[in-house]
Amino acid sequence: MCLRSVAIRRRSCEAPRRLRVGSTALEPGGPEQSSDKVVLWIAERLRELQRAINIPFYRPQERFFAKRYSSGHPWLYFNYVYAAEWVAVIAVLAVLASRVSGAWQLVIVSVALWRVAEILTWYVKLLLDETHTNILSGERNLLFLIIDSATFVTILALLLEAGGGSLPGAIPDALSAFTLNGRPAGYEGPWSSAVAVLGAAGGVAMLGAGLALLLEIISRRIKAGPGRYTGPR
Repeated sequence: MCLRSVAIRRRSCEAPRRLRVGSTALEPGGPEQSSDKVVLWIAERLRELQRAINIPFYRPQERFFAKRYSSGHPWLYFNYVYAAEWVAVIAVLAVLASRVSGAWQLVIVSVALWRVAEILTWYVKLLLDETHTNILSGERNLLFLIIDSATFVTILALLLEAGGGSLPGAIPDALSAFTLNGRPAGYEGPWSSAVAVLGAAGGVAMLGAGLALLLEIISRRIKAGPGRYTGPR
């Protein structure tokens, strides 16, 4: 019911503003967006890609845990569970990788690349999507960045092993590719070149996201001001 009174502004009779759902939180009206149509188009495609990638694995589990632990609302700790599941899956794939070949090796590579797509899409979207304005905490996202980076490097090692390497020796080489040092020495052919490019893409996205998160944490925690030095805390 809309109350009408001289003392009440006309706005009180208008329909309530809708809450626009952002990437991580509900925001009244949503953020102001850039007028750059290229950036907006890329961000929209990234949102569509993320929705599509989430369909088979992420979304069904998210709904299950939301219903079970949070009365239908997104459960705060679900992403920990999901990340732990993928760590376990990648560990199993790492054990099986040296024992299978042919079609089974293709299955291992396909599953690993799916997780790569999830990780890359999330971090590129974090950097380019202007509607992603709120995060629960920089520290939480930094923790997930560390977990995802370790997962990503392990997957790169699996892909290098699929090209003819050994997993223990491939891990330092995968880390080299991830830290933008190019194709590791001793690897030849288009497959290793593709893995090196994938590693560089992941390194740029995730190291860039890490820098952004560190800046957010530092700017929030540390303030310059007068005072007496009291030593480290």
